[in-house]
Amino acid sequence: MDEIINHDHKRGSRTGVPESILAEPKRLVELKDALIASMKRNNDVLITRILESQLATVSKIVRENNWKIKFDAYKRTAIVFNNIIPEIKQLGVAIFSAGTSDRYIVEEIKLCLRYFGWSSKSYQDVGVAGIHRMREALEEMDKVSEFRIACLIVVAGQDGALFPVVAGQTELPVIAVPAPVGYGMGSGGKAALYSALQACAPGIGVVNIENGFGAAALASKILNQIDK
Repeated sequence: MDEIINHDHKRGSRTGVPESILAEPKRLVELKDALIASMKRNNDVLITRILESQLATVSKIVRENNWKIKFDAYKRTAIVFNNIIPEIKQLGVAIFSAGTSDRYIVEEIKLCLRYFGWSSKSYQDVGVAGIHRMREALEEMDKVSEFRIACLIVVAGQDGALFPVVAGQTELPVIAVPAPVGYGMGSGGKAALYSALQACAPGIGVVNIENGFGAAALASKILNQIDK
C-alpha cells in the first residue's frame, strides 16, 4: 500500500467530523489505497467529489470486499460501509436552495449529513426570483415534526440574495454555500460568495464556493453541541 496513506481513524471522536476521502484529485490507485486504508480502521467512510472516471473503480473495490455503498442522486458522493450506516438522531438541518441548478450541491449536503448521523429536509427552487416560495418554505419548515430542525443551510448562486433574506427571517444559525451557478459577473460563484460575506443579516456562517461537505461538517458541529 502507498506509504502516503495515513488515515486519521480517530478524527471523528476528536473533532466530531470523521475523516473522509476527497476523490476528485486522486489517481485511481491513490483512491483505491485511501478507501482500503479507511475501511481497515473503520466500519464506514464518506467519499466526496467522485468523478465519473472513478465510479467503476470505486464500485469494483466495494464489490471485491463485500462492502456496501450508498450514492447520492448524482453519484458524486458516497458512503461505503460494512453493515449499517450510522443511525439518525432526532436533530437535523433544513436545506434551502435557490434554483434547480443547485441541486447537486444539495444532494452532497444531504448525504454528508446522513453520514454524520443527522436528519435533513430540503426545500429546492425557492430563490428570490419568486420570493413567495421562500416564505412558503419557511412556513413548511416550522411544521416539520419528524425531527427538530436546529440549523439551516442555504445554497445559492447568481447574486446570492437568498442568504440574507432567509437569515433575516429565522432564529436558526444559517450556513451559506455559494454555488458556481450564474454568468457574467456572477460566473464561478464569486458574486454569491461576496454577497454571503457582505450580508447585512447577522448570524450567517459562510463556507467556500460549492463546499457542500464543509457546510454539512459545520452544521454537524453545531448539532453536536446541542445534542450533548
